[in-house]
Amino acid sequence: MSMKLYLGDKLDLVKADDKIVVENVGSVILSLGKEYAFHGFDIKKNESGYVLSAMPSPHSNISLLDLQMIKDCNPVRVQDVFVSLSEAGLRVSVNILSSNVPVILTETDVIRVKKRRIWNLFHKP
Repeated sequence: MSMKLYLGDKLDLVKADDKIVVENVGSVILSLGKEYAFHGFDIKKNESGYVLSAMPSPHSNISLLDLQMIKDCNPVRVQDVFVSLSEAGLRVSVNILSSNVPVILTETDVIRVKKRRIWNLFHKP
């Protein structure tokens, strides 16, 4: 299922280097719902890249796990995933960084902390 079907000529404003990332994010959004739970795809250009948004169907549920799956499809280029309310209804929006924007990573995961203690069992006072 191609995103070009849903975005049409809106994908023309996306640079060639960024098209595959935008299409992958759109494919992940489509895979979250069953029976076309998302519709009304739109893409807008901003100063740091693009904002891809879609409207969920009224009967669909959006969980935090779903939003995290969108973020995880490209953790470096997908800057933010959020849900907003407009006059038309809820919209799931994704901020995608352009390929020419420098990436700054500020999140650190501590995997293991090991503290060594030296026992002076054989030390004579």
